[in-house]
Amino acid sequence: MHREASSCQENNSRKKSWGGITCCVPLCYNNSKRNKTLKFYVIPKDPALRKKWLAMISRKNFVPSASHRVCSAHFEGGKKTYLNNVPTIVPKTVKPTINKPRSTRNSATTPRDPAVMEWRTSNCCAYEIEGISTEQQLESRVEQLTEIQKLTMEFEHKEKQLQEENSRLQQVINDNKFSIDRFKHNQAQFKFYTGFDSYDLFRSVLDFLEPAASSLIYWDSTANIENKSKPSCLKRGPQRRLTAEEEFFLLLVRLRNAFPIQDLSIRFGISTSHVSRILITWIDFLHAQFRKLPIWASKQTVQQTIP
Repeated sequence: MHREASSCQENNSRKKSWGGITCCVPLCYNNSKRNKTLKFYVIPKDPALRKKWLAMISRKNFVPSASHRVCSAHFEGGKKTYLNNVPTIVPKTVKPTINKPRSTRNSATTPRDPAVMEWRTSNCCAYEIEGISTEQQLESRVEQLTEIQKLTMEFEHKEKQLQEENSRLQQVINDNKFSIDRFKHNQAQFKFYTGFDSYDLFRSVLDFLEPAASSLIYWDSTANIENKSKPSCLKRGPQRRLTAEEEFFLLLVRLRNAFPIQDLSIRFGISTSHVSRILITWIDFLHAQFRKLPIWASKQTVQQTIP
């Protein structure tokens, strides 16, 4: 007690000489003017939290006032946070005490083994760690775990909300994107851009062109029918962003509305050179496929129809 009183007097004397705010933790002489990198926190008014602070400060008969502060050096990490809100780095002011073994009826006459007594002595020590009891420490840990669980649940809820909002925005982007998915359910718009009366008719023509349409050899490519499977002729760089259905749709939009290549590049999100490559490849491909179809009736059919 004399030591604590002397430390308090020394704190007061240094406070007068330094000015500013001095930490109220025993044996701590940090001052707001001398230690400008530290922060000084007011002792909280919440009864439960205030009790923990006073237990950690461990000053006998200590009644804090509005001017008492605790510096940030006594908090883990050097600052007070929402979860780390109790000063735990404080000097040990309570020495370990040893519990004396209870005397039994024959304790005065029964000889004791020195090894057994040493084991009992070493295992019967009751410590008060850093001025706070074990029950208070457990209560503090339980409260911290409860707060962590609460914050975790809040973060999971916010994450779910963000994912739903992201899905909604992605759907809005897809709805406003210039693609076949945007127009295939609108018959009038689909006919305006492609010339087909419906998406089903468009799909029937594309099915006729499959599977060759999905494995086209693009114009200005090093691959051909003979060496297409060679590793040296495989396409390098990023994969193509448009499917066979989207490329066929791009070609029809070009033929139907005569949009410039740069405009198609912006609409479909690809380079102008790739648009040109798709158009040339598909025109040659359709010419080769449709020329196989009989567009003129045979001589025998004509003779049968003439009376």
